[in-house]
Amino acid sequence: MRKRWVMLCSVLGLIIGLSGCATKEVAPPPPKPKPKPVVKQKPKPKPMDMSYGWQGFPQPAPTPESSKILIEKRVPRKIKPGQQFSFTIDIKNNADFTITELNLSERLPAGFKMSGCSLSPRKKGNSLEWNLGDFRPGQKKQIKVTGTVSIPGAARFFGNTDLDFDMGETSSVVEVIMPKLDFGLSKPGTAIVQEPIPVKLMFKNDGQAPVIGVKLINTLPKGLLTAEGKSKIDLEVGNLKPHQSKVVDLKLKAEKTGNFKINMVAVAGEGISARASTSVKVTEAKLEISGKAPRKRFVGKIIPYEINVKNVGDAITKKVVVRMDLPEGASPTSAGEDGKVRGRNLIWNIKSLHPGESKKLVAKVVANKIMMARVVASAESGHSKPVQVAMVTDIAGIAAVLGTLIDKNDPVPVGEDEVYELIVTNQGSLPATKIKVSCFLEDSMEYVKSSGASKGTMNGSKLTFAPLAALPPQAKAVWRITVKAVKQGDVRFKVQIKSDQLHRPVELSESTHFYE
Repeated sequence: MRKRWVMLCSVLGLIIGLSGCATKEVAPPPPKPKPKPVVKQKPKPKPMDMSYGWQGFPQPAPTPESSKILIEKRVPRKIKPGQQFSFTIDIKNNADFTITELNLSERLPAGFKMSGCSLSPRKKGNSLEWNLGDFRPGQKKQIKVTGTVSIPGAARFFGNTDLDFDMGETSSVVEVIMPKLDFGLSKPGTAIVQEPIPVKLMFKNDGQAPVIGVKLINTLPKGLLTAEGKSKIDLEVGNLKPHQSKVVDLKLKAEKTGNFKINMVAVAGEGISARASTSVKVTEAKLEISGKAPRKRFVGKIIPYEINVKNVGDAITKKVVVRMDLPEGASPTSAGEDGKVRGRNLIWNIKSLHPGESKKLVAKVVANKIMMARVVASAESGHSKPVQVAMVTDIAGIAAVLGTLIDKNDPVPVGEDEVYELIVTNQGSLPATKIKVSCFLEDSMEYVKSSGASKGTMNGSKLTFAPLAALPPQAKAVWRITVKAVKQGDVRFKVQIKSDQLHRPVELSESTHFYE
């Protein structure tokens, strides 16, 4: 029955925390070896990214050189999940005798998957075993194991060596680190069509390794664009160190109303990605305008206008400007309390209109000529599309004939003449046409003569003047009729005026006193 010795190997626990603390070796550095007559070579520097541990037999062995059997292990300090790496186990016989039936076993940490080994092992559960046979004095052997670790955290490696007796265990620690990308979007809330929609993009690395080459490439939902008018976002964010954050401001705009769901995916190197979503309700301030005006008015008369502006959208609109443009020949006289008159234009400024709110505006205008007066009223604001309404009024003219009859010599002695003067004035805006004047004499007067705008003809007691073709607006026509007083009394000289524009004749009468 062979005697078995057990040696407990030292544990080199090298755990690199998220703060990146420095690694310390458990065992003190070995003393410098005694000079030997060998060719000088440059010492190989110990890799700074490797963890080193050793243990020797018999125990305690103060230095690697003082041990009879020396076991050394080197493992990487840091790796990423899924990253392939290798660790080595070196065995050396420092004794001056042969060690027989040397066996080595290695228990693997959870999550480690072996992909290769320099010396084919026997697999027993979660352990690898090698039968190394006899080890001569000074003989060395290195075993290199390659594989990956799939989960983050601290992965510990343990080894047992059998040399006719049980060896203790060596342990080393490799920390498996990984990047972690977090991505979020702010919630804009409510926005207005064609107005900037601010969105904050928030990127953060919550992992222990850098996130390389963060990008955001996304297509926006239909009706939503970037501030530059593009439907696709192509944004380079760059690298993120562990625990580093970046905030990027993005401005969007909407072409139409509605509820928009924004889904975005941020991607980085090594297949890293993160998703985020938000929503925005897009509203619109929509103006509606209507106008009211009389269908017909006469030249020189007041034309009243009524304008109604209403916000029929679902968003408030501010700084609404209402404007009424008048045609040539029309002049504004009043724009109500809130309006201003500027030349042939009337302007109103409304501070704001809430959804469903309306504002009534009034104006008064005078037309100076006959025409079809087309008046256009418009309303616009920075948050809505301009709207307008047209109002048409027939500006008509009228021939307003005014007759004036006076006697020049009243009272008149019998046997002398009296002169009657007839003045016909067109006070209207249209020419008066075919003006006919007729005079009627009583038996107490005798026709002498007449003159004026047209020639008169006496027939019995009736004096008829030839029709006057036209009398322009504001023009006058004058006729004078001379009669002789032949009989005393309170007499009447009568005149009748007709024209195409008069539905009934204008009748005048002038009283004169004839005496003896």
